[in-house]
Amino acid sequence: MDEEKKVESVEETVEVPVEAPVEAPAAEAPKKSWKDLKLNYPQTLKVGLGFAVVMIFWQVYNFVVPLLLEDAFGFSNTIRNLIVGIASAMCMVLLPVFGKLSDRCKSKWGRRTPFIVVGTVITILAMILVPLSVNWQLKDSSTVKANYGYFFQVEDPNIELVDEDGNKTTRYDLLGSWYDAAAKGDYTHLTKAAYNDLNATYGASARDTFCKLYNVTVSNDGLMGIGAKNYYLTRTVYEDGKYISIDGKSGVKTVFDTVSKKSTESQATEEELKDLVLTKEEYDEYSSEFITYSAYLADGASGYISSRVQTETKWGGWFAFFLIALVLIIFAQTVMRTPAVSLMPDVTPSPLRSPGNAMINLVGGVGGGIGFLIYTITFLFNLQSTVTYWIIFSVLSVTLARVLGLFLSLVREQKWVDQCRTICREYGLPTDQDEEPAVEAAPEANEAPAKPAKKQGMFAKYGKKKMISFYLILASIFMWFIGYYSIANNMSIYCVKILNVSAGIASIVSGASLVVAAIGFIPVGVMARKFGRRISIIFGFLLAVVSYVLVAACVKRGSDIATAIFMVCYMVSGFGLIFANVNTLPMVLELSNPKDIGTFTGIYYIATMSAQTLGPIFGGLVMDYVGGSSGVFIFAAACVVLGTVFMAFVKHGEAPDFLAAKEAKKEAKLAAKSAE
Repeated sequence: MDEEKKVESVEETVEVPVEAPVEAPAAEAPKKSWKDLKLNYPQTLKVGLGFAVVMIFWQVYNFVVPLLLEDAFGFSNTIRNLIVGIASAMCMVLLPVFGKLSDRCKSKWGRRTPFIVVGTVITILAMILVPLSVNWQLKDSSTVKANYGYFFQVEDPNIELVDEDGNKTTRYDLLGSWYDAAAKGDYTHLTKAAYNDLNATYGASARDTFCKLYNVTVSNDGLMGIGAKNYYLTRTVYEDGKYISIDGKSGVKTVFDTVSKKSTESQATEEELKDLVLTKEEYDEYSSEFITYSAYLADGASGYISSRVQTETKWGGWFAFFLIALVLIIFAQTVMRTPAVSLMPDVTPSPLRSPGNAMINLVGGVGGGIGFLIYTITFLFNLQSTVTYWIIFSVLSVTLARVLGLFLSLVREQKWVDQCRTICREYGLPTDQDEEPAVEAAPEANEAPAKPAKKQGMFAKYGKKKMISFYLILASIFMWFIGYYSIANNMSIYCVKILNVSAGIASIVSGASLVVAAIGFIPVGVMARKFGRRISIIFGFLLAVVSYVLVAACVKRGSDIATAIFMVCYMVSGFGLIFANVNTLPMVLELSNPKDIGTFTGIYYIATMSAQTLGPIFGGLVMDYVGGSSGVFIFAAACVVLGTVFMAFVKHGEAPDFLAAKEAKKEAKLAAKSAE
């Protein structure tokens, strides 16, 4: 028995010095009190300009490119998601590469600045290729879309459609064939969820109801129907080979000639407009028809029109040109993204990285707001699609150039890195100039001490326990982003189909969430220093779970109250996102050493970008085939709950000052008990 105790004692004395340098570097006594550490807010805001360049671009990219793919090429939801996913796929492969390259860079301008400059300059130069590559394709596709779009706006279900081959069909017969195909298990035009809901709602008359649907368009002078005083109808008729559409609100009369494929606009007469001004009761009745159309036919009609674009335009060459431009731009952004994010921890001591990350996210949020304004204001002018995209990408290029110029004039990377090293040494914190601690394997009992382990990967370099926490953090953030983006990237569809609000209102909701984020970044960073990063993240996750469950349970189709509930819950869930954004990256960096900040940042973005790719696809599949609109919120909540479970098991990644304060409280309690 004494022998066993002796061996046990030997094992313990060997294990302590092995684990101590790896598992708890924060336990070393600092030369100064960590309470004296203060974040340099002006400097951190300036550093955030590099991240602002990234966020301006991605805010515009994520909103505009899917629309551009739809407008120019008529691709389906699946194809659009795959093309947009090219960006994330490239990022997953290349972000760690450029993070590691920037770690090793020894330029006189610093490790990160050269990558930020090169990436931004290439982005600006390549940006002109995007509208150029789709300019003529947009003209052809808009003509095809007008022809088939008006076909679904005419109230008469017996209107005839003549395609390019001279074949004729009525809309009633066309929709009937879609319904019959769904009844046989072919959900190409009528989704399974919509087909089942249609039959559950209308029973024996489901087919006839579906065949008589049309795209009725109503409008009002209020916001989401609230505060409106006047209500209007847009009516479309077909006469002598021409579609005639009159907008009751604007008074514009549009005539599209199906033979010449040209449109003309004029002002409608008072006689033509008189029955297009509605009473509230008439407006509600038309709105109900629009909601029904949106729920059952909108996706099928959109897919049908898109298929006609691909059939009746020669888009292959232009798409190849567009894809080359897109790949070049995304490559440029990949060059700069990891270095831009890594610059903050380079110049910020580790205890201050949560509030520091909050500050650069705040600057990035402002950048996202600028991107939001670029496309929102441009779309409000209702210009021709070719002109619209030229304006968006031109203004985006100029904006990126101006922000880059501001970054270069204000940021002194090498000087600030040197200052950070000095501060870290004063407070007993590691720097990128320190020697890396060697992690040795503990010897077996009665054996000679083992030689220092060679570098055999991250587990050997950083220690098993730290790496377990590292992968748990990555798993947690992956599940969180799967849930978040399954909703965020399908939000416009949800708003139009379920809430009966316009895409413009959906854009405003998205913009409002940016404002909430800007307000919340600083207090979230402060909260992380007080309560810890892990607890702050879990709190944010729980906010999102409650929000998603409330939407799934309470939000029903076409109600103003439902819209208000959705807006509030969406913004609350976005506030939960702030807790994740502010704290997860600092936790990851806490597990690295200062020499590998870029590498760890790149690996972190593998998790986030892969989830950003898969989330929208999973969300669309759930909406189409599993639980409809409510199902996607339940799915998102389940993902975030799983992310919360992963985060609950994380044992490492807190700031050293928080760990020191926690240890001091523990010792004080023990001392108080001993005194008793």
